[in-house]
Amino acid sequence: MKYVHNEDLNLFRRIKTEAFAYSDGAEFEQRLYNIIRSASDRSTFSPELLSGITDWPSEYHLSRARHCLIRPLGIKPGDKVLELGCGCGAITRYLGEIGAEVVAVEGSIDRARIAAERCRDLSNVKIFVDNLLQFEIEGCFNWVLMIGVLEYAPVFTDDKEPVQCYLRNATRFLAPDGKIVIAIENKLGLKYFNGCSEDHVGVPFFGLQDLYSKKTPLTFGRQELIQQLSAIGYPHCYFYYPFPDYKLPSVVLSDDALKDPEFEAIDLIIRSHARDYLGSPYRLFDDALVFSTLDANGLLAEFSNSFLVVATSESVSPYRPDRLAMTFAVNRIPEYSIVTSFYQADAVIRVIKEPIYKKLPREQKFLDGFNISNVPSKSIYYPGRQLLWCLLSIRSKGGSMDELVAKLRPWIIYLLKFAEIGDLHEPFRIDTLNKKNLKDFFIPGSYIDCTPFNLIKNHEDYIFIDDEWQADCKVPLGWVITRGVFHSLTVGLAQGNSIKSVADIVQALCMSVGLYATEADVAGWLELEDKFQAFITGLSSVNHLLSKTTSGLIPFSHALNQRDAQVTSLSQAVTDRDAQIASLSQAVTDRDAQIASLS
Repeated sequence: MKYVHNEDLNLFRRIKTEAFAYSDGAEFEQRLYNIIRSASDRSTFSPELLSGITDWPSEYHLSRARHCLIRPLGIKPGDKVLELGCGCGAITRYLGEIGAEVVAVEGSIDRARIAAERCRDLSNVKIFVDNLLQFEIEGCFNWVLMIGVLEYAPVFTDDKEPVQCYLRNATRFLAPDGKIVIAIENKLGLKYFNGCSEDHVGVPFFGLQDLYSKKTPLTFGRQELIQQLSAIGYPHCYFYYPFPDYKLPSVVLSDDALKDPEFEAIDLIIRSHARDYLGSPYRLFDDALVFSTLDANGLLAEFSNSFLVVATSESVSPYRPDRLAMTFAVNRIPEYSIVTSFYQADAVIRVIKEPIYKKLPREQKFLDGFNISNVPSKSIYYPGRQLLWCLLSIRSKGGSMDELVAKLRPWIIYLLKFAEIGDLHEPFRIDTLNKKNLKDFFIPGSYIDCTPFNLIKNHEDYIFIDDEWQADCKVPLGWVITRGVFHSLTVGLAQGNSIKSVADIVQALCMSVGLYATEADVAGWLELEDKFQAFITGLSSVNHLLSKTTSGLIPFSHALNQRDAQVTSLSQAVTDRDAQIASLSQAVTDRDAQIASLS
């Protein structure tokens, strides 16, 4: 009875709503509201909302990746969920879509009306505008979510222990066996050692040095967060580790995944390089390589960029996950969006790859006479390290083309075992390939995705994993090799990029096994890959990306070298100017002497 329903805005509010200082900017929030209000499809996977992404704020609020964070929690239809600080409703929308009974609270009326508009067609979602500490409601909840909220506690309360004040307030709404869920950046996240700006104040190394004050947002290391939860009587803390972070996760690892000696958790995050959301491309080191070293020393959890924590009270049994890890491929058309889960059962790890939209057709015409399927699968997990690790290491230390080719050659030899020459089914051996053109070779359509990041070394054998893409006919071997090279080069941090084009390395690889390919051949395969990426993402073309031979990240050493070169250039300019001034001064002196002699 303390709230009235505003039918126009589709939300509940107090008769008098207090101003709330948090905002992404009035102009942006109005633009976001207009995007959502004009969309006929407001779902998590709406193509209309995806097309509205033009910058980081709009990506944060409209990205399909946002909802992936809470998929591992196992929230079920009918579960009662309270989302404190729902922002513009990205997570709220997904919770409503899966059938949870959702109450979402947002302090800002401008942001709340965006969330309410996004969920207008969901009768199981109710949006309230209120201060999180003053919110009141009858009943209790199975889950209370605080996603990107806890760090702002010092800003919005003067309590002596602001974080514990927010946590205690959240626990008021929990059912006896309820769970509180917190997503927050890790103050000691590896990305912040690597030069990325602190997310809330925008200053590099700010959190690492603990420069927070009483009225700034703040984040915690893992042990500090456990202490905060324990202080309010919630000592049972189960940690998940979202990568690259909790904002746009493509991988979520459980704590169990890091402790299982048979599970190579690190392999799942090799391509999850962190972003600096202020846009800086400069890095000190390759994230994945350092995470690999941390993992080998049992420290990956402490340096994860973000935490997703499920906490329960002393009187409740600790939360246990039902899977080791999840990976997500959601930046695709809905038909091809996939969730991959890793389950531990009876001393065996199983991998289950499932479509997000199970009823949509998963085979479509790609080119004339060429159909592509995305194949769900169940398989046994094979431990091992991806071939891609070798490439990251070589490029990070500035290795040569010859070193790169030597590490990739086993991949090419593996592919050649399944290749055929045209329609002749001609048998061949590696030692008889001399001077043959790569464009004459074809490979079964089930090998489209046999790339360096899907080929693992298990003892002395190579095993092809994650073969989700299949064609109903043979495909050009050159396309498979070219796409594997391209997507491998756009990962990691290259110290001095000696690879001028994808064609360079494809041609060098061919030479290593007695084949050849022309630049025109490689250009054709890149064009085919452009069409394939457009086909699976729904974008008209991604051709501008296919010329890349790096991830776009730049070593700080390069920036320093550029600065030194600029300083040298400026110093030379100053020297030249001084010489010019000296010359002019001499000319003036000579003229004055000449005038004096005439006098």
